[in-house]
Amino acid sequence: MIVSSFMGICWLNWLWGSRKFNLGHDRLGCQEYFLSDQVVKLGRTVNIIKVNLQDDTTMSAVVKRIIQTKKAPKAIGPYSQAVVADRTLYISGQLGLDPETMNLVAGGPEAEADQALKNMGAILEEAGATFNNVVKTTVLLQDINDFARVNEVYAKYFNQALPARAAYQVAALPKSGKVEIEAIALLGELKIE
Repeated sequence: MIVSSFMGICWLNWLWGSRKFNLGHDRLGCQEYFLSDQVVKLGRTVNIIKVNLQDDTTMSAVVKRIIQTKKAPKAIGPYSQAVVADRTLYISGQLGLDPETMNLVAGGPEAEADQALKNMGAILEEAGATFNNVVKTTVLLQDINDFARVNEVYAKYFNQALPARAAYQVAALPKSGKVEIEAIALLGELKIE
């Protein structure tokens, strides 16, 4: 159901599949909206409920939760390892840092990518998710010529229901890193089609 206001008139629309039905409107300043208990459109009976547009208590607050784990490097600036907003997890860019020493791992872009993804896995685990929950990643590379080598490592972590992704070469990364990877994940049970 969608309630919208245009020039002081409230419109109540019902979305049924790909069809949109205009069920009516009022000119009462959008204080309250009420239609009959049942409206019949195209042979379908739809139950309509009272909607009070001025009462913010009817809307639940969106939860913002900070995710922090000692199994991943602590933030090296004024940001969180990850933040959950409602059911969406935003993971800050992960470098190939060893969580204990806070130094980049040795071994070049492949080793850094592997460590960055291990760090991401620890954050996902802390949030109650896995790599399968990830829907979008961004890979930042110091040198775009490392793209294929980083892809080989990346494929070990993302091997089913692959997320969307962007990859860029950047001028520089923090701590002179060669790879940084950030992600967005959905929390809860996912139905993958």
